[in-house]
Amino acid sequence: MPVPLHERKYDSQPVIEAGAVADDARSRGKERPETPTSVLPCYNPDLRSHLVETYDGTAYPDRYFGGSCYRLPAAPGPNEVGLVGGFGIGGPVTAMVVEALVDAGTERFCICGRAGVLAAAGDGRDRVPESTAVVADAALRDEGTSYHYEPASRSVAAAAEIREAMVAALAAADIDHRVGPTWTVDALFRETVAEVERYTAEGVLTVEMEAATAFTVARHHDAAAGAVFVPSDYVTTEGWDPLFGDDLGLLWRVGEAVVRALASAD
Repeated sequence: MPVPLHERKYDSQPVIEAGAVADDARSRGKERPETPTSVLPCYNPDLRSHLVETYDGTAYPDRYFGGSCYRLPAAPGPNEVGLVGGFGIGGPVTAMVVEALVDAGTERFCICGRAGVLAAAGDGRDRVPESTAVVADAALRDEGTSYHYEPASRSVAAAAEIREAMVAALAAADIDHRVGPTWTVDALFRETVAEVERYTAEGVLTVEMEAATAFTVARHHDAAAGAVFVPSDYVTTEGWDPLFGDDLGLLWRVGEAVVRALASAD
C-alpha cells in the first residue's frame, strides 16, 4: 500500500497544527520567544557543544519538543542564528522540530553533522574522502514522514539558496567539499548491498535519516532547508567501515562555516 493510505489526505486540513500547540502552551503560562530566522538542526552532541561555546550560545525555552534550543549571539553576520539539538534522530521528530520553528518565525534551516558515505566494492577513487564535506543538493525520499506533506516523488531538492550559501562558505573556509544527492532512509539496519550498489552507481554520496524530511517539510511551509555533512562511516557493498570520533577538527570547521553562512544569508 502507498503512503499515505488515504488518497485524499492532501486535500484535507490537519487536525493539530503547530500554532495550536503554541496557543495551548500560552494558555498554561508557558510563553516562548520568537526563534531566530536561521536555525541549524544539529544531531551531533559534540558539534552542538562546540558551536554553543564558540558563539556564546544562550539557551531559550521551547515547548514543542525535547532537547536544547540556543541562540548564537556571537555568530558573525546580520542574521540571528539559532541551534537546536538533543531531541532525537529521524524523520518524525525532525518534522516536528521544523514545524515548530517555522511557526515561531524561522525561515531557513541547514542540517549539519555526520553522515555515512556510500561506496561500491573496490571503488576507492570516487568515494568522498574522510577530509571532505558534502553539501546535499537533493535527498532520496526513502523514508515515510515526507509523504504526509507532499505526494510521492523519488527525491526532493535542497533549497538552492541554502545550497549555494553553504558551497560558498566552505570554499571561503578552504574546506574540500563535494555537492551531490543524499539517501534518506528510516531503517539503519536495512541499508542493503543492493541499494548501496545502485545508489553509488547513480552518484548518491551519503546516507542519513533526516534530510528528505527537513527539505520537504520546510518547502511545504515556504521555508528553505539544506544540509552539510562530514563523513562518519563508509557504507560499502563489501561491508561497514566506521570512522566515528575521527577528525573532529573537520566537523568543527564545517559547523562554523554553516553558522557563518546562516548568519550572512540574504
